[in-house]
Amino acid sequence: MREPPTTEHLEKAAEPTQNKSIKTQPSTKAPPPPIQKIDLKAVAAERESLQPDPTELAIAEELAEDRRWLSSSVPRKIHFAAAHCYHGQGEGKEKVKITYDLHVVDSEVSLKNIEFVEDPLNDAQFRGCVRTAMENFTTPAKVADTVESEEMNLSIRGLKKILRQQATDRE
Repeated sequence: MREPPTTEHLEKAAEPTQNKSIKTQPSTKAPPPPIQKIDLKAVAAERESLQPDPTELAIAEELAEDRRWLSSSVPRKIHFAAAHCYHGQGEGKEKVKITYDLHVVDSEVSLKNIEFVEDPLNDAQFRGCVRTAMENFTTPAKVADTVESEEMNLSIRGLKKILRQQATDRE
């Protein structure tokens, strides 16, 4: 039978063993950065300073709304200005693709550098009439002075609809 462990045996068992075949490397880990105290008042002040000014937001929103109006109303107004140029050409499904520079100067919109990118009608008289209508086009606008390149499709179906409505209005 086994003898009960003595105090001497317990002390020897608790001692770390020295194994010379295991070599330990010094730790290459950097110590963690020290914990910094955060000034919550300074953080709150900085956060508030980053908030946009409500007046600036209102102005930006108003300008964006004016820009949206300009982008949607100018092509519609061009259709009305060019409707008289259409004299039954094509089937009605065609769209004439036009690029132009939209100029806003002193709250007045005008069109420059008008180019016909695609013209399925291939009608020089129609293109000349539309170009003249666009060159003479002006409309008021509540936007800052600007020059922007734009592109639109002049819908033959839309021109027909406008002409029908104008004929009905005259009756």
